[in-house]
Amino acid sequence: MTERAREATLTLMVIALLAGAVALDLGSGKAGEGSVPEIVAPFVGRALFCSALLDHEGASGRVTVSSGLERAAVAVVPAPAKPPGAGTRVWSGPMRTRPQAVEGRGAPLFAGLSLDLSSSKERGSAAARCSPEASSDWFFAAGTTAIGHDERLLLHNPFPEEAVVRITLFTQISDIVKSSLSDVAVPAGGSQEVRLNRVVVPRQLLGAEVSAVRGRVVAWKSVISRPREGSRGFSFSLGATEPASSWFFAHGLIGRGVEESISVLNPSERELTVTVSLAAKDRAAQPAGLMDVSVPPRSARRLTLDGGTIAGSAKKPVGVSATVASTNGVEFIAERELSYGGDLGEGVTAELGAATPARSWLVTPPAAESERDSIAILNPTARDGRVDVLLRSEKAFRAPEPLQGLKIGAGLRLEVPLSRWTSSGPPVVALVSSNVAVVAERSARSRRAPDWADVLGFPLPDA
Repeated sequence: MTERAREATLTLMVIALLAGAVALDLGSGKAGEGSVPEIVAPFVGRALFCSALLDHEGASGRVTVSSGLERAAVAVVPAPAKPPGAGTRVWSGPMRTRPQAVEGRGAPLFAGLSLDLSSSKERGSAAARCSPEASSDWFFAAGTTAIGHDERLLLHNPFPEEAVVRITLFTQISDIVKSSLSDVAVPAGGSQEVRLNRVVVPRQLLGAEVSAVRGRVVAWKSVISRPREGSRGFSFSLGATEPASSWFFAHGLIGRGVEESISVLNPSERELTVTVSLAAKDRAAQPAGLMDVSVPPRSARRLTLDGGTIAGSAKKPVGVSATVASTNGVEFIAERELSYGGDLGEGVTAELGAATPARSWLVTPPAAESERDSIAILNPTARDGRVDVLLRSEKAFRAPEPLQGLKIGAGLRLEVPLSRWTSSGPPVVALVSSNVAVVAERSARSRRAPDWADVLGFPLPDA
C-alpha cells in the first residue's frame, strides 16, 4: 500500500469514528440508531467540506467555523492540533495540505476560507466558502489562462471510493473538450489540482464545467494574476452546482480606479439572453448596453460594467450591486470579477452570485488580518426593508447599536462598514437579518498580503 493510500485510509477511519461520536446523545451518552458503518454516509452528507491549501510557494490560510444563532459542538477532520473547545461559538484554525471536513453537533455549521500568498513572485489574498455538499456537477463562469495568469481547479473527493470527472471548458465562441481533461481521477478522501495553463492555450475568458463520470466531488477555482499590465492579486471561489434563471451580486464597484465585469456561462444547447440591472445606495440603473445580451449555446461571455452608468462614478468608485436575469427562460451561471487600483490599492477578486435572496445570512471573514472590512447588502424586492447586523467571535456575541435598524430601499443596496469591530482580535463572523429577502456579501483588504478578498454569505433558514 502506498503512503497516499495509507493516509486516505486513516482519514476515512477517523471520519467513521467521528461519525460514531456524532451519533451519541449528549444528554444520556447512549448510542443513536444504527451502527457506525450505517452512520458514515449521513455524516459525510451533513459535513462542510473545506479545500486543501493551494500547492504553491508561500500559500497559507485559515478556516473559520460558526453556527447561526444557535450553539453547536464543532468537530474537524483531520483533527487540528488545537481542536475546538466545548461551547465554542466561532472556531478558526489553519488550512491543511489535505482537505478538512467540519461537522456540527446540535446545530448546523457554516465555514469559510481566507487564503494568502506570500512568495517571492506572487502576493495576494482571497476568500471562499466551504461547501455543504458534494455534487456531480460544478460550474465556473469566469476564468482565464491569459499570459500572466495561473488558473487552477481544486477538486476534493470526500468519499471512500475514487471519483472520476470530465472537465469541459468554454470560450466566447464554443466549448472545448480536451482528451487530457476527459478522465481526471480524484483519489478517495483526497484531492486533485488541475492546472489549466498546462493544457490550454492562453485564453482571455475561460468558463468551466466539472462533471462526475463516477462519484461526486467538490470544486473550487483559483486564479493568480501577475500580468505585465493591469492589477495583480489572487482570487479563489467555490463553484455553482447548477444553473439558475437569476443571479444576485451584492458587492461591486464601478468608477475610476476599478474595473468590474460579470461573466455569463451558458452550458445549454439553446441561445441565452440576459439583462443586467444595477443598484446603488439611492438609485437604480438599467444600462442600455446590458439589456437582452445574447450568449450563444455552450459558450461564455464577459460583460463590462460601464463607470458612467451611476452618478458620481466618473470621479471616484461607487458601490453597486447587480442582478443578472435570463430574459428567455434559459438558465445560466454568472460570476463577478473586480480589479482594484488607484487609491483603493491593487488587487483582484472573483465570486459567483447568489441564486436566491433570503432574510438571514451568515458571512465569514474574507481576510485573517483585515482593513476596510464591510458588508454589502442588496434588496432585490419591491419593498423597503430594515437590516440588523450581529457580530460573533470566539468569546463574544455583540449587537452594536450603529448596526441595528438600518434602512434599505426597495431595489437598492446598503454598505455596512465593519472595520471598527473587526480590524483586530480574533475572527469575527457577521449575521445579517432583514424583514425582506436580501443578499449579503463581505469584502476586505488584507494587511498580510495587500490584496482585496470577498465572499458571499450563507443563506440561513427562516426561524
